[in-house]
Amino acid sequence: MKSVFLTWLFVVTSLFMKAQDYNQAFRTGNYRLISSYFNANVELDLIGNEGYYSKAQAEQILKDFITRNPPTNFIQRHAGLSRDGNRYLIGTLETSAGMYRTYLFLQKIGEITYIKEMRIEREH
Repeated sequence: MKSVFLTWLFVVTSLFMKAQDYNQAFRTGNYRLISSYFNANVELDLIGNEGYYSKAQAEQILKDFITRNPPTNFIQRHAGLSRDGNRYLIGTLETSAGMYRTYLFLQKIGEITYIKEMRIEREH
């Protein structure tokens, strides 16, 4: 029972720490930090750029988005584990150009958690 609790505590703590990194990176527009968590290939859906991209391509697309929409704040709305054991984070990105709903879907490979999918869509 103790090992189950310790495993659960580790998962929740690591999810919280990563979420803080993502929150701060979005809040400050640090696309390099965000993209450092991208897997070698990542699925993106960023307002008109939808597809499966290499890490370098995805970083450039994110950089372009952030340059056109400088962030003013990021508010995390939800975070947790999906049924298949992957993590997710949902938040609102406030920018000088409007508000965007942001979805991150994460996958743990070995000891490293990567962003496997990111969606940013205009909030209504």
